[in-house]
Amino acid sequence: MPISVGIDIVEIDRIRKVVETRGERFLTKVYAPGEMMFCAGRVDATACLAARFAAKEAFRKAVASGPFIAWREIVVVSAESGAPFILLPAAIQKRLGGEFRMSISHSRNHAVAVVIWERE
Repeated sequence: MPISVGIDIVEIDRIRKVVETRGERFLTKVYAPGEMMFCAGRVDATACLAARFAAKEAFRKAVASGPFIAWREIVVVSAESGAPFILLPAAIQKRLGGEFRMSISHSRNHAVAVVIWERE
């Protein structure tokens, strides 16, 4: 089973500045409504957004040879256990196949994510 890996790290202040300067335009381009609602309820909403941004970028790196996928179509959600996972539109998931595994984390200054794509 072939494996592809993507990793990304983001400065949380970078995301904070983009949200401050571009606001809704940036948020609606990158995040699905559920992601924005989830992060809005967190103690540090910007760190949450940054972690999801890093996850989306890591995902794009893992599937670099695949089809173009818009930011909003890569949806990072959390299971009841808190473990993050990626939701994709059914047509894209079917086209890519395989399974995705992800880990995200953040510190005071940085958010990081890794995505592993186990292809069929």
